[in-house]
Amino acid sequence: MFSAPTAACAPRSRKSSAANCRLLRDAEARRNRIEREALDAACVRTFFLTQQDITGQEMANLFKDALPGMTNRAISQPPPFIFTISRSGKFSRMK
Repeated sequence: MFSAPTAACAPRSRKSSAANCRLLRDAEARRNRIEREALDAACVRTFFLTQQDITGQEMANLFKDALPGMTNRAISQPPPFIFTISRSGKFSRMK
């Protein structure tokens, strides 16, 4: 379970809020409690793709299309957080 964000995690500007984002496709990290706790401790904003069987070009297109939603979440929500992004572009927050 994620702990409440601390003042040390709070973004000070738009620039800092983008500086600690991670885009990942690793399904095991998304499901592994220890890896999620490491992301939590590092105060990162993380976006995981849920679809593992896609090409590099499909992954690039998916992230490109999801960029406005990722940017909005990175600016409006304090770290740490993990969102998944489906092939259809739907965001789901992991608790």
